Amino acid sequence: MEWLTDPRLVMPSVILANVWRGFPFVMIIFLAGLQRIPTELYEAAAIDGAGTVRRFRHVTLPGLRRVMIVALALDTIWETRRFGLVQAMTGGGPGTMTEVLSTQVFKQYFQFFKFEYASAMAIAMTGLLLLVSIPYVRMIVRQE
Repeated sequence: MEWLTDPRLVMPSVILANVWRGFPFVMIIFLAGLQRIPTELYEAAAIDGAGTVRRFRHVTLPGLRRVMIVALALDTIWETRRFGLVQAMTGGGPGTMTEVLSTQVFKQYFQFFKFEYASAMAIAMTGLLLLVSIPYVRMIVRQE
């Protein structure tokens, strides 16, 4: 496990493991979104002379707009609180090479006993996640 102690390899290793963990969920969301786009739209665009790039830009991307908001909101929330993967793989090390906000909150609270600082970091993280989730919540409220 030398790749988890080498400062040049540790962050790419954590990123690779995280992508491997989250990729299937995001792809299933996008697959569901693609299946929701009516094929008639692609046929009409092709009849109007739109090429592959134009069909993608004017049919696929607008059809996936809501799906992209959902995937971005959920993935951002999950990545911000990514604790278990980093803690299990590296514990935030070597040094602070793979330190993320959630592991920093954990260390401030349980290792350094800076309860106020850890609480302030956690509240700031909550505020950030609230800001990220506002477009998702607005979209859901408009739907009902």
